Amino acid sequence: RLRSAIALQLREPVFLEIKRKLDERVIKHRARVTDADTWATLGERPWEALVDASDPKVRAMAGRFAEVIRQVGLSPNVCVHYEREVYVDARPIDGRMRLTIDRAISTSRADSAADLYPPPEVAVLPFDLGVLELKFDGVEPVWLRAVARELGLRPEPISKYALSVARLLRPDRPQEAQ
Repeated sequence: RLRSAIALQLREPVFLEIKRKLDERVIKHRARVTDADTWATLGERPWEALVDASDPKVRAMAGRFAEVIRQVGLSPNVCVHYEREVYVDARPIDGRMRLTIDRAISTSRADSAADLYPPPEVAVLPFDLGVLELKFDGVEPVWLRAVARELGLRPEPISKYALSVARLLRPDRPQEAQ
């Protein structure tokens, strides 16, 4: 059974994402670039090997990703683990929308970008808590704003990555994990 689970993990898709904030929204550019098995063979900086990929979408995203990494001077530091439930609007009225619930959020050190499956080391949130996200194309649906107002809900940004860094790499600064 363990061998089957590992084999399935290796066929998992790998995506490159570039996220940025625009006011209160997060804008995300994402592209599927390979599978986990291939990713693990591409070296310490796998995205750089994909800059020369034959698929133009993969090549373009890998190029943008590599440029951001170079400009900002980034390197792998944590791997975020979570279980996700996904709900999709079967009959979109105002455009496509998804609701996701992430649970069992934990983190581990990432010494290499090639290793996608290091074992979890530290819980990021208590396991009975989760992160609910509403994701939509373009503008927030009008009905969603009305429901949020009726229930007294307000958006609150939560970064699983930032919480992971705070919990695992900066435990001497507990205010960062709030």
